[in-house]
Amino acid sequence: MVDLYKLIRKTCFLPVSSYSIKEVAPCIRSLMERKGLPGGHEWKKIKSLAELEQELAASMWAGPAIRKSVDEVRKVMADFELSDEAAIFDASADMSVVWFNLYVERKEPVWMKLIEIYNADDLKATRALVDWFLFMEVNDGVK
Repeated sequence: MVDLYKLIRKTCFLPVSSYSIKEVAPCIRSLMERKGLPGGHEWKKIKSLAELEQELAASMWAGPAIRKSVDEVRKVMADFELSDEAAIFDASADMSVVWFNLYVERKEPVWMKLIEIYNADDLKATRALVDWFLFMEVNDGVK
């Protein structure tokens, strides 16, 4: 049985601190490219585990075992939602760079507050994902 966690760990050599969806999706894209598998998916635009699952489900490459693995990770993340503030301001890593530049330029605390909102949500999501991967590693992929 193929396990997405093991596949990524063995193929992409990610350190434990790198288990953000932002880093997992490019690794899967890279793995597909190295294996010469058909593309057609815009892997760079994947922003959530739900989107990753949809892309894998739509691909001929992903068998049921891989889709199930992604679904398990998504279940862990099910309790996590962007804060209302982050959703309102379309908080993202790209925007946090823009906001930082505005903060440096204008010295207005509102820009730093927006960065804090984004970072808080990003840390919570990444922590939940890291916890899941650590749990799977300790339990040899058996939930």
